[in-house]
Amino acid sequence: MAMPQSMETSSENDSRFLLLQEGSLALDARVGLIRGATRQIKLQTYIWKEDYAGRLIARELIQAADRGVQVQVLLDDFNTSNELHLFRALNAHPFINIHLFNPIPKVWRQGVFRWLHLIWEMRRMNRRMHNKALIVDNERAIIGGRNIGDEYFDLDHKFNFLDLDLLCFGPVVAELATSFDLYWHHEYAKPIRRWFRARRKRLYRRRLERLRQEAFGYYPEPGLDKLQAEAVAAPAEVVCDTPSSFLSRTPVLQPKEVARHLKGLLAGVRECLTVESAYLVLNGEEITQLDRLRQAGIRVQLLTNSLATNDVLANHAGFRNTRRALLQKGVAIHELAATGKVPKTGLHGKALVIDHHTLFLGSYNLNERSALLNSELALIIHHPGLARQVEAVIEQLIAASWQPQQARDGGLEWRRLGDERVWQNEPEAGLIPRMVSRLLSHWSMSRYF
Repeated sequence: MAMPQSMETSSENDSRFLLLQEGSLALDARVGLIRGATRQIKLQTYIWKEDYAGRLIARELIQAADRGVQVQVLLDDFNTSNELHLFRALNAHPFINIHLFNPIPKVWRQGVFRWLHLIWEMRRMNRRMHNKALIVDNERAIIGGRNIGDEYFDLDHKFNFLDLDLLCFGPVVAELATSFDLYWHHEYAKPIRRWFRARRKRLYRRRLERLRQEAFGYYPEPGLDKLQAEAVAAPAEVVCDTPSSFLSRTPVLQPKEVARHLKGLLAGVRECLTVESAYLVLNGEEITQLDRLRQAGIRVQLLTNSLATNDVLANHAGFRNTRRALLQKGVAIHELAATGKVPKTGLHGKALVIDHHTLFLGSYNLNERSALLNSELALIIHHPGLARQVEAVIEQLIAASWQPQQARDGGLEWRRLGDERVWQNEPEAGLIPRMVSRLLSHWSMSRYF
């Protein structure tokens, strides 16, 4: 589903956008939006962890609900098993309503039964709601790649993600709310109260009170007015997959709405294409499309995770096949270099910049899972300043990345700008991850991770 704002619209009627690159700023913006809510909050996410960031957001939602704000939370159910007691506690508040999307039935949720059900219902359970959005009063919103957890906001002590969000103001927010409502009212969005045990309601209320009173120390006022003043006006288009499209039981997988829009954007590239995709796995048609761009003299830059920075080993296995095919076509690839420092850093952003002018940013990875299996949400924004800002972020990472190349012996080697060393194997990755990645690359399902 696409909801366009005309490119002819005057700047007075355009929406406004601000890039949220740093994790601390992204968390500040979320806290600021929630604290400023007066009527309604809609929160849609794929992962919500019960760590510092997760409990902080929970407390802010409780305090908003205490003010009379109606809070709707829509969670994909695949990753909720360890945090279900947190969501039950939140749902005990009369102004907080939580739904689980595409859930595992109650009788199948525990232990080995959970995995048996996932296997038995693979066609449905493998299709997940990957959308991420925070929408407040139909006036302000955040969308992008970040889930809720310490590693998305530079708070984890072992591993953090580099990610990108957009803070949005204006008419586009109502369109994002419409997207949320499509999922909220879908038959696969089930109220979490179905997983309540009546005799434990008192326990959930006590947990709710503990969350309300939990001490986080002083969390400063984020200064949302200043952020809004820095936002730029631009025409934009919301693109989202409809629930019915990605939950179809047809055995033939077809690209969904967001994938089709992106294909149309790529067909219009005239000068340059800069891509950041944390999990990069392309099919033959997409590889051919990029090769055509290269042959037409268009500069193509692709940035993704290296084996050393990828948190999903099976995804890197699928990427191995894409990498070899792209290199054989002469398309350059850049892999995020490990810093060797603690906390470690991995790539999680999903953005494309076309001709220094058009920005595509959201939850969509350039891979088969996003195109065929998951639901996704993205914005297409036409603004040279914002596009170049994101492009600069990606190019800064590219400048310090590893670049795989075909070696004379037919294998691969990795080089890095300003470094005379040549790596004959995946840089900074141990023997076991290299072996497992190589083994999984022969498994056809690895392309869907």
